[in-house]
Amino acid sequence: MIFVVGGGFGVYGHLAALAASGREVGAPSRYRQMVEQRPELRHVSGEVSWRDDEAQGLASATTVVLARRPADNAALALELCATEEPPALVIEKPIAPSASASIALAEQLDAGGCAWSTPYLFQYCDWYEHLASSLSGNGSATLTWRFRQGAAPSAWKSQPREGGGALAFYFIHCIALAEAALPGATMTFSRVEADGRQQISLVASRGEARLSIDFHLADEPVHFLLETDSGARFEAETPFGARPMAGAPDPRIAPLRRFYDDVVFGGRAPGAQFHARVHEHWRRLETIAGRHD
Repeated sequence: MIFVVGGGFGVYGHLAALAASGREVGAPSRYRQMVEQRPELRHVSGEVSWRDDEAQGLASATTVVLARRPADNAALALELCATEEPPALVIEKPIAPSASASIALAEQLDAGGCAWSTPYLFQYCDWYEHLASSLSGNGSATLTWRFRQGAAPSAWKSQPREGGGALAFYFIHCIALAEAALPGATMTFSRVEADGRQQISLVASRGEARLSIDFHLADEPVHFLLETDSGARFEAETPFGARPMAGAPDPRIAPLRRFYDDVVFGGRAPGAQFHARVHEHWRRLETIAGRHD
């Protein structure tokens, strides 16, 4: 059984994706009312093994999805890894509140022999194969992502010290995308923050191949645009298509299903070096951003 902990994206993302794939999935009973109150999720409730005892649910799982705050995920990941027969772990990004903490956590999980993965979903979007194909042929591509954060200022997702903010919660997707599409590439970064706007840019290059990414976090219309020199183009409100709408399935469910099919159950995990490079690039960018742990 796959046991999901996390009442936000854990429910309307992971739980919905796993149930749609016909996987045997469980979750704490306290999430059940939330599922049954959302019209797009009501059909999911009957597919879930609801557990009043979370500890028992964790103990009986072969795979555990950790979709809480980064600090909570990290603590539970270490606790589960220390059990006699640790489950495979799916840890939402970022896996810990800072790059240095994530590097340490990854090393501890690997040393403990724990299988784990993180769903960086850009590489499971429909447009990713066009990008990867262009770059594998020594081509170039540009990506622009404009996002408006809707979380309240007190929410952890807006707090860099808790693993939120423009870099740890959003731009890490871009770092992982560049590393997946151009493994081992040289990456250079720049960051500008002024008048409530944040812009983070990345240029990844390997040989003749080059990927340029600009991310903007500001109070402006959301927009995502990918263009390659081979003529491929993807344009939408978000990297996953239209913005999530109340009462409609989350557009990230399809990429999540591909992630589970390929990585968690398909044996095509990117490996420890991929995660190490993503976290190290994040650490470098934290230094540019003026953060010191």
